[in-house]
Amino acid sequence: MKNFPFVKELEQVVNESQKILIKYESANGIKDHRLCPLKLVNFEGFWYLLAIPDGKRQFRKFRVEKIKGLELLDENFDPPQNLKAALERSVNIWFSEELGEKILLEIDKDAAHYFKKKIYFPEQRIIKQKKDGTLVLQTQANHNEVLRTIIQWIPDIRVIKPKELDLKVRQLLNAYLKGSRPRWG
Repeated sequence: MKNFPFVKELEQVVNESQKILIKYESANGIKDHRLCPLKLVNFEGFWYLLAIPDGKRQFRKFRVEKIKGLELLDENFDPPQNLKAALERSVNIWFSEELGEKILLEIDKDAAHYFKKKIYFPEQRIIKQKKDGTLVLQTQANHNEVLRTIIQWIPDIRVIKPKELDLKVRQLLNAYLKGSRPRWG
């Protein structure tokens, strides 16, 4: 993390709840973002700044390496109280503030021991172990938060509920098999 520019400044503004203006590189070029910085977090080896765009309510995630400029503003803010709870239940960067919906997943017996030892999904719990060793897991999350993990575990995982999530997984796989680029969102 120390190799990135602006790290000390970002740590300072997070600790002091001080507003900032960043120049952020995205696919559409470099744009200015006026932010209320909340926390620096690491997910899967990438550092992110969690921040609320000034005047908005929901937080966004910004890759630290894509911050190309930083200006400290002479303005403070009150951090939201729900951030800590959202971070505690998150397992990847695709989390959101909302808890999401209940999701039921079936895990094949060959992969069951991994899911007994590690938390792959937010609020993950085993609700049934079948005689053949298959598990039924329950999680509560938004679809974006679980999609990539589900795809990684195919063919050892299957969505039981909700049907909309099962359909989204099938659409992603069909797009991939047809040679087109799947759309996650």
